[in-house]
Amino acid sequence: MEFTAPHLTLSAILNLTISKGYLGSKKLTYIERSNITPVFRSCTVNNKLIVRIEKLADHINGQSKVHAPEYIAAIKKYADLVLGESSSQAEEATNLNQVKNKKLAA
Repeated sequence: MEFTAPHLTLSAILNLTISKGYLGSKKLTYIERSNITPVFRSCTVNNKLIVRIEKLADHINGQSKVHAPEYIAAIKKYADLVLGESSSQAEEATNLNQVKNKKLAA
């Protein structure tokens, strides 16, 4: 596969919460909150090439068996270097809470 080096597959999605309000009589729109979601491009071949964008946090700590743990660790290393460790840790915590909530709802 071409272009599967960890530093090449890493990307980020910026999630923004936009708010509208008034300052005096002037209507304003501003960014209320932002959150970075580390993602990576994965390629699989099943009779044809399939390229997907996947959340890095879905594959950390052996949560997924789709990709080799060493490969995911290398992508996480670059994500921590570029985006800061807090971005991947926050995304991991969000995913763990979602899993817990699904188990509680079941």
